[in-house]
Amino acid sequence: MSSNKKHHMSIDMRELIIKLHLEKKSLREIAKTVGKTHSTIQSVIKKFKNTGSVDTLPRKGRPKILSSRDKRNIIKKIVINPRLSAPKLAADFALETGKTIHAENIRRVLRKSGFNGRVSRKKPFINITNQKKKIRIC
Repeated sequence: MSSNKKHHMSIDMRELIIKLHLEKKSLREIAKTVGKTHSTIQSVIKKFKNTGSVDTLPRKGRPKILSSRDKRNIIKKIVINPRLSAPKLAADFALETGKTIHAENIRRVLRKSGFNGRVSRKKPFINITNQKKKIRIC
């Protein structure tokens, strides 16, 4: 499975690239020195020229509340006890981690993992006498 996530370069590495650039080294020389592609070096330098900094800029959008570990813990609890409700799971989660989370977020995690909030159908109790009658009919 391929991932679209970019691996972020450390600030130390970016500072080294800028230092080498200011020493008038070529892109390919810098790339060979730090072990990155010349296009990566070019983008670091371009960003430095535009912003004047090598720091990581803040990202757009709201950060995710649940980490992958949190999601695995929620799923593990449901596997252990499938009768737990989403509000109960949310309350337990808040106690354990200190993060408040809405029950709908719990439901979303469970649905993505293939769990559905359904109640099993009530079946009539068949006593031993009726079981024997049913077997004779068949």
